[in-house]
Amino acid sequence: MAANFGAANSSKPKVRVDGWKKPKCGWQLCQDSLEGYVGVVIRDQNGAFVAAANEKLEICYDVSTAEAIFVRFGLNLARTVGCSKVEVNLDNVEMISALKEGYSSSLAIAIFDDCYFLSLDFSHILFEHCFRENNKVAHE
Repeated sequence: MAANFGAANSSKPKVRVDGWKKPKCGWQLCQDSLEGYVGVVIRDQNGAFVAAANEKLEICYDVSTAEAIFVRFGLNLARTVGCSKVEVNLDNVEMISALKEGYSSSLAIAIFDDCYFLSLDFSHILFEHCFRENNKVAHE
């Protein structure tokens, strides 16, 4: 985590060009265990580091559920460190629409409800789409 903090907080971030590569045809990289991880970095309006945290998801059935858990985790962290105005950037357009409209038809509807009620704790909150290509520093 310290290495990730150093890379993300660098004034001269480098774009990572050698990321994940798919396995050879007929090979499997690893068995799907339905586990995952979420990680959140909070920065201020100047881009300075405020807080970061990560957490293991013991089970995750689909992408929408994982994204909803990620948003809930991030909102809880923002609330814990005392943020009052929050901008949530995600690369999942479907998730952004659901958060803005306050409704989702996915399996994660209860988690969306949690996100909605958590969002009421902030004086201002924005849910914005961020293209994955714009977020390469996070993958350093």
